[in-house]
Amino acid sequence: MIDDVPVIPVVEAVDWFQYNTKDIAGWPTEDNPYAQPAAYNFPDTGQVLTHLYSKSAQ
Repeated sequence: MIDDVPVIPVVEAVDWFQYNTKDIAGWPTEDNPYAQPAAYNFPDTGQVLTHLYSKSAQ
């Protein structure tokens, strides 16, 4: 692996996310980290879904 993929793992897991906030708002932010927003974090996905809303409906 060292010869073919010269990468040294320095973290066990990552904690970053990216959203398109053009039409949908209510995502967790640095100022309001109410949940872990990754789709695979259960039960946090339910918390995120209850906070999302359409900007056009406001």
